Amino acid sequence: MDFISLIIFLIVLFLIFLICRELNCWYWKINRRIELLEEQNNSLKTIIEKLERIERK
Repeated sequence: MDFISLIIFLIVLFLIFLICRELNCWYWKINRRIELLEEQNNSLKTIIEKLERIERK
């Protein structure tokens, strides 16, 4: 019975960790920042491709 209690405790602790992590990411807008950085990265790649095409001409 003691081993099962430990497993349940660890599962509950893990769930609490996941909930707290999601709340922290939401509060600090981390997910949105990642989206914006990915969008910026894609825009920079497009600019580099266009510049490379111009240099070839």
